[in-house]
Amino acid sequence: MHIAFRSILALQASRHLRAHTTSFVQQTRSSQHVYTHSRRGHSFKARTSTLAASAMVSPSDFRVLYFDAPTRGEQIRLLFVITGTPFEDVRFKFPGGIKPFKQATMGDDSPLAFDQVPCVEHNGIAIAQTSACMHYVGSQLGLAPGTPGGDSLAMSITMGAEEARNAVFYGTLIPVVLLKYIMGLRLARALTGWWRKKRYHKWMGFFERQLRITSAAAATVSELHFVDHKLSYADVAVFDMVQGTLDVGAYTGADLAKDFPLLHRFVGQMRDLPNLEAYLEERGPVLDCLGL
Repeated sequence: MHIAFRSILALQASRHLRAHTTSFVQQTRSSQHVYTHSRRGHSFKARTSTLAASAMVSPSDFRVLYFDAPTRGEQIRLLFVITGTPFEDVRFKFPGGIKPFKQATMGDDSPLAFDQVPCVEHNGIAIAQTSACMHYVGSQLGLAPGTPGGDSLAMSITMGAEEARNAVFYGTLIPVVLLKYIMGLRLARALTGWWRKKRYHKWMGFFERQLRITSAAAATVSELHFVDHKLSYADVAVFDMVQGTLDVGAYTGADLAKDFPLLHRFVGQMRDLPNLEAYLEERGPVLDCLGL
């Protein structure tokens, strides 16, 4: 019954998401179709940051391919936003916009190893799978721990954040989208919050525990981070997953603060990063970006 219900939710949500996709501005660069997201008359561009000076590569070489929606691939964009690093942001409509990039169309020239996005292209290589993209971009932009052990821990947290995204973010987004058209947004959020409460507490509890461990290991803690007491790509991955879940609205910031105080403090700390704060304010919540 649960499997059938999930299938129905996914099908209905997919139909509604297609019907409520945000607007696109099509541009042509070097005979390639590049899509940039436009909201309220503005296009998003990376802003300057002191971290940009520590970037290890030429920033103009980066290209990110993903749907316009700020869902799974958005965290990669946030790495560039936070460091103020320019990149080519190739955005396309869900779900059909990916077809021109697939192997059936481009053959061996396709950058998509598994016909999936997000994908990061840089210096002649194309990197697939979200966590691998986060690791590579984070390493290139100075947002990776400096030791093998620290980097492995950051990678494990990033992969855990992807599991949590599937279970909690998408696990609440899909039913909220469907139920909204049956009972309204407020009741849809309430019912979904009740239904997914166990998995929400399970996954948020994992990240609360990790913050508790890392903060206990520090002599003084002015900021919360998941690895080595400094900002890394793992922080960005967890932040994007948690913030996206809060944007869906089945759980609120007050809920997070009550049950997971360290994680709540961490999310607020991340949102206060100057570049990130401005970008999120301009972009708006996930549901707004999806036209829902």
